[in-house]
Amino acid sequence: MDYTEFINAVIKQDARNTFERSGNINLEIPKELVPFYSQYVPVDVEIVLNDLTSVKLYPANRLKSLQNEYNLGDKFFVFATRESDPIAIMDGKIVTCAHGNKLPKIEVIASNFDVYIHELLNAMKI
Repeated sequence: MDYTEFINAVIKQDARNTFERSGNINLEIPKELVPFYSQYVPVDVEIVLNDLTSVKLYPANRLKSLQNEYNLGDKFFVFATRESDPIAIMDGKIVTCAHGNKLPKIEVIASNFDVYIHELLNAMKI
């Protein structure tokens, strides 16, 4: 997938949203994230949606600590948050749950990462 349209829209929404260009990524991340993070690494990115909630994308160097912070288990890889609720990859799907619950109810929000990016693009407040 070409992420250029998404990146441009995020920066247009708020010029403080910044990405670094990356051609070489040496992190242990799920294969679904590699195409995105190998091109664009979020540095400081917060996307406001039409419902006025916001999604924060995290930089590559913060992803490992994010796993410890949310402690969802090995099946999940958190890469973003929406109003502090984790957004993660689980078996290729994008899922979320309410933060702070002992037994969180997992909700599938997209069938894969590229679909999630496309849905974010469509849900962005313009």
